[in-house]
Amino acid sequence: MENAAQDDVSVVHSYCREFFLCFDAGADRPVLEAVGWGNQSWRVNHYSAQPPFPVVGSPWFPRPSKFKMERAWKEFRSFVQELIVGRREGKEEKGDLFSVLTGMTNPETGEGFSDDEVAEEILGMIIGSHESTATTLTWLFYELGKNAAFYQDLIAEIDEVLGRKDLTQEDLASLPLLKQGLYETLRLHPPFWFENRCTTEKVTLGGEVLEKGALVVLSRQALHRNEKYWADPEQFRPERFDEKTVKIEELVRSGCYVPFSSGPRMCIGRHFAMLQMMLIAVEVLRRFEVDVPEGPSARVSTKLTMALRDGLKVRLKARG
Repeated sequence: MENAAQDDVSVVHSYCREFFLCFDAGADRPVLEAVGWGNQSWRVNHYSAQPPFPVVGSPWFPRPSKFKMERAWKEFRSFVQELIVGRREGKEEKGDLFSVLTGMTNPETGEGFSDDEVAEEILGMIIGSHESTATTLTWLFYELGKNAAFYQDLIAEIDEVLGRKDLTQEDLASLPLLKQGLYETLRLHPPFWFENRCTTEKVTLGGEVLEKGALVVLSRQALHRNEKYWADPEQFRPERFDEKTVKIEELVRSGCYVPFSSGPRMCIGRHFAMLQMMLIAVEVLRRFEVDVPEGPSARVSTKLTMALRDGLKVRLKARG
């Protein structure tokens, strides 16, 4: 099984149904189309990672990739517009976040989101969110393949908490090892591995004077592996995030651990992302023995997100 690809499809299906498409049985056409749009994230990834050469990188330069992106956005907007019109005309409340987006109003003006604003939100959900979630799950299985003792402890925890009963959201609070494993995976392999900010005033940084409006780019991966803040930073040690001894919020506020960024720009979907990753990981691990062949390639592809260049192949065996 090509782990990265399968995680990707699972995550897109989940986003489609939880965020904005709670369909009746058999009404899967929009889900299938949305999965197609989610799978287009590789185009966004490739386009966003191109170096900003002075002329070639200008918005007006007629690059082939620019035309492909514009065509993809146009088709995506047409697809979403069809969904929006159908939902507004039907005036049917389905209890999903799509209904929330189309039904929200400004308490001061009484105005709701425009169709373009709804489309922008959905665009971020499908293309932006699922990519990072699927990538993190792939890195998690990569680390489980390298750390057999933790993998066995995690399986034991899942079996003890769940047995053969159905998984509920409340059960996740009783799976601290899984949460620690995900936090440590996000430390070692943050999917969005870099971040950029613009200075709001003239400032000296690292001995360099930066004028107001200067673009500053930092590497999350380098920060998360800085020996100043982390003991044995290259080692997978989930116990770093034992919430009996460490407060995650304090690590984030300190600036040494920012997988979802921090401050007013912190990822708005971070809690949903953690919930979704835990749900998917549990359902895989309780059903299958996950075997990662020895010596998986650790070659990294650093575009918009940081992923395994060759994906991750695993062998799955149904558990008894």
